[in-house]
Amino acid sequence: MNKIYFTDTNLIGNILALFGAGVNNVKKTMQWLLLICADNRDTIQRRICEEIDRVIGQDRFPQWEDMRQMPFTIATIWETYRWRTPGVFPLPRE
Repeated sequence: MNKIYFTDTNLIGNILALFGAGVNNVKKTMQWLLLICADNRDTIQRRICEEIDRVIGQDRFPQWEDMRQMPFTIATIWETYRWRTPGVFPLPRE
């Protein structure tokens, strides 16, 4: 019977593959979101900036709880995931 060895190098390779796959999806989505905002500066980008300034302001970092008060920003992120999904199949719009 052959013995199979799992080395530290195998472990590191698997961890890097998992993190790399997750980071790539987020990176692609953020790139699309930035392109959409740049192409729609007077509408989408302006509304997101106004919402962030109103909820978070200039003097602190965002908190997880702020999301509830930022419906347009969150909806734009979700719409970007649906419209320009990094995966093979886009999410259905309901």
